[in-house]
Amino acid sequence: MNIRVEEIRKRERGSLRGFATVNVGGFIRISQIKIIQPEGKEAFIQMPQRSYQTNNGERRYSNVVDLPDDLTREVEKVVLWSWNLERHSSPSKE
Repeated sequence: MNIRVEEIRKRERGSLRGFATVNVGGFIRISQIKIIQPEGKEAFIQMPQRSYQTNNGERRYSNVVDLPDDLTREVEKVVLWSWNLERHSSPSKE
């Protein structure tokens, strides 16, 4: 499956490192994929989510897009590769 990263937007806030937009197979575009890297751990992605409140007042989250696990892993691999490439090729702020 052809997966292309269209955009990476850097955003440093806690463990959040940025957002990605990808195109899957030339016909599905997924925006607002979070790039997360907790301190001292490997980076991973989180698909876009929406929040809702249950009848008893609890806040819950569910994915806006559900992909098969193998496709999610492929999207993650491409997004993290692009993010690392961009991160290491950007001029450093000193």
